[in-house]
Amino acid sequence: MKLDLSEIARILGKRYHYDVDETPIRDETIVCTEPMRGEIDFSNTGSLIVARGQFSTTVQLECGRCLETFTLPVLSHIDEQFDIHAPAGLAEPEPAAETEEEEEPESLFVENMLDLTELIRQNIILATPIRPLCDEACKGICPSCGQNLNEAQCGCETKPESPLSKLSEKWKQRQSDGEE
Repeated sequence: MKLDLSEIARILGKRYHYDVDETPIRDETIVCTEPMRGEIDFSNTGSLIVARGQFSTTVQLECGRCLETFTLPVLSHIDEQFDIHAPAGLAEPEPAAETEEEEEPESLFVENMLDLTELIRQNIILATPIRPLCDEACKGICPSCGQNLNEAQCGCETKPESPLSKLSEKWKQRQSDGEE
């Protein structure tokens, strides 16, 4: 959804309250299971439009240990600033000459139009954990057979190997070689 904030951009000190009630986002990075609901207040500070608010939703994630799908409630706070674009007819300052070609990221706020769906999507990504867990006590899966250890124990004899076990073996070998 795109919000037209042109009226706010024209009037210094203008405020606007928006109640967020958006349909769930479903793309390659996020699957929301509930609509996004909350509120955002926009205000014109002269050179910026400031957006502050919060929203909540529920996202579907895959556990980082057992790989099972689970849902996680997400509450995200929005605190963003967007440069106000000069009205038609007013000259904007020339950008400084750049020596290197830089690819500019696609903006959320273009010609006083805010891509609200993308703003919310980015905030959901930031609010979700990097390695989500279905439960802090999740046992994960067996590295040998792939059995979900939360559901049942497997018959594999897995002895966790220390990352320093090879170094320990070499140290023990050197100790025995030096003593002989």
